[in-house]
Amino acid sequence: MKTLMWTDTLEWPLPLQAAWDVVADSDRGNQATGVGVPDITPHAQGAARFVFKRSAGPATLEYEEHPLEWQVGRFLHGKRVFLSGPLAWAVMSWELTPVTSERTQVRLRLRAVPRSPLVSPLASLVGRMVFRDVFSSLQRCGDNIRRNKPAYGVPPPRLKQDAFQRAADATVKSVTEAQRAIARRLVEHVATADDHDVRHLRPFALADAWRLPRRDTLITFLHAVNAGLLELTWELVCPSCLTGTETAPTLSAIAEHGRCQFCDISFGLEFDRSVEATFRPSSTVREWEVRPFCISGPFLFPHVEAQAILPPRGTVEVTAPGAAGRCRIFVRGGLTVAVDVVADGPAQVRTRVGETAEPAALTVAPGGTITVEHALDVERHLRLERLGWANTAATAMHLSLLPEFRRMFSAEVLRTNLSLTVQRVGLLFTDLTASTSLYTRAGDAVAFRLVQEHFELLGAVIARHQGTLVKTIGDAVMAAFPDEESLVRAAVDMQRAFPAFRAERRYAPDVFLRVGVHIGPVYAATANKLIDYFGQTVNIAARLQGTAQGGEVVMTAELAERAQAQGWLWSIRQLERFDANVKGLDAPIRAARAVVTTE
Repeated sequence: MKTLMWTDTLEWPLPLQAAWDVVADSDRGNQATGVGVPDITPHAQGAARFVFKRSAGPATLEYEEHPLEWQVGRFLHGKRVFLSGPLAWAVMSWELTPVTSERTQVRLRLRAVPRSPLVSPLASLVGRMVFRDVFSSLQRCGDNIRRNKPAYGVPPPRLKQDAFQRAADATVKSVTEAQRAIARRLVEHVATADDHDVRHLRPFALADAWRLPRRDTLITFLHAVNAGLLELTWELVCPSCLTGTETAPTLSAIAEHGRCQFCDISFGLEFDRSVEATFRPSSTVREWEVRPFCISGPFLFPHVEAQAILPPRGTVEVTAPGAAGRCRIFVRGGLTVAVDVVADGPAQVRTRVGETAEPAALTVAPGGTITVEHALDVERHLRLERLGWANTAATAMHLSLLPEFRRMFSAEVLRTNLSLTVQRVGLLFTDLTASTSLYTRAGDAVAFRLVQEHFELLGAVIARHQGTLVKTIGDAVMAAFPDEESLVRAAVDMQRAFPAFRAERRYAPDVFLRVGVHIGPVYAATANKLIDYFGQTVNIAARLQGTAQGGEVVMTAELAERAQAQGWLWSIRQLERFDANVKGLDAPIRAARAVVTTE
């Protein structure tokens, strides 16, 4: 059957990378040409991951959507194999060529094959109409660019003005003075950004773009939810493609495992990596287009340098990034090949993938060619992914470490009997010495008040160092911190502040604070209707606190060495190393006790 082909070119007054950013944004591109996401059925075979069905006038088209193929800054190809209609298959291609440093040529090409000679005239008509619509969209992009407007234009937002203003005012009033500039920026964004930019709001990404503190931005988002400006949802993030595979309205709705149809892998959920908090405008304040217009475009995978179809028993070539760095090849199903891009690497390398990869590690020069040979009889697709991609996900762990989240969203907990791993969190335990005798000496009311006031003191220190109070146990505290620096500094500041606290209270001269800290992996789970942490790291932190004397902070010797080298233990007069016996461990832990000075 003869292949039909249409092609045309135009120039945009944009550098190559900026032109690629426009072409790669297939979500806006599809919307501009009136193409939405139709009914979708996952397709398990090969690289054709989904079967699409959509209406086209009186007819219904059904087709397999193959993964898009691309090389960043060079080309984007999309293939559809039709299960009905006049076309058997069609491939649309966008090819970019730099003309000057400030101008880029965009070549659009459509290749299609009719289903049979009988319908060839109809197939030609359909192909010509599709090509005309897409090319016209590219021309409009060029016109907008020349007018210094967004390439695809920005449809006006549809605000429900009265409800929006009430929610906006409530958001600004609810935050601290230091956070009000962030709140006003958020309100403006919700009011003016287009639907693509508001339906999937990521606080850390916006904080970075606005050059604002991440933590304060996240807190402001939480207040905006409480004020009715935003809605909070949870996405299960695939560890490979880094995209959301499923959305849950609450933490209690998520399960223990996720599955990614794109990557054909199942994965265990991690509280600090694969459960992301995302936000969107409340439907009470703004109408917006809920559906996406593309489910697999390059704009969804900014860490992917290239994606290609790997044919059965065939080969494919991809080009390494132009700068040195660490990458990997991911083959659908989970197979990976490590790729190091180094200045003195070879210009051409090769690997063979099947059940395993041979070799499983490659070294290549920047811009070098990587040939991948397929040993199996099934079609797959592969991605060349850059590692070390800056992570802008605000995870469930980030939120659980905010006192504001625990206070305002106390109902947001994991379902009963579900525990999710956390790769690394800092834990702090405290205890008061002589507290039992304090009740006898001072009486229940005075002693109880002193304990509560000491909770307030420690709570202020915890908050100041970006931690959260997990729970109190009698006169003890358990707190969690995002990193070891904030953990150690908080422990030291507690001991520095406690002597003055003790001196101001008549019955407290014999009451001292003991602190133990540790950092490592834990399990997050729900206990007593709150998010709590369990595991060996918790046990060690609690046992280290048990070895402390009044006025001391106890930690592992390894953590103490790092803390001392970094200057986090600047306010100590003595650091003593010793062997701590911890229940449940076969061998003692090499620990260190720091005696804090108030001078």
